[in-house]
Amino acid sequence: MERHLLGDPGHPNPASSPDNELLGVSCTSPHRCVAVGYFISDPAAGTLAESWNGTSWAIQATPQPASDIDASLASVSCTSAGGCTAAGYSVNRSPDYRTLADARQ
Repeated sequence: MERHLLGDPGHPNPASSPDNELLGVSCTSPHRCVAVGYFISDPAAGTLAESWNGTSWAIQATPQPASDIDASLASVSCTSAGGCTAAGYSVNRSPDYRTLADARQ
């Protein structure tokens, strides 16, 4: 699994982005992990989360603040197979930085 997190092309890219970065990972077992970060969709960045099932990565739905030009998830903590909280930031055009959080149960 570590090989996948460190840049192996085995993890998916969002269709609109050839470039992404995973910044945080949390695992509840060797077969259940969530990694978070961002993808670049010129000229902005959006939040990204991927889940690992022991065999492959899958992109997960994440919040994309509509009025913001940049958003990223920087860390994630999972306490059960389905219970994770991710935190990061978003930036609007002012530019005002705001805390961004997403919790799944």
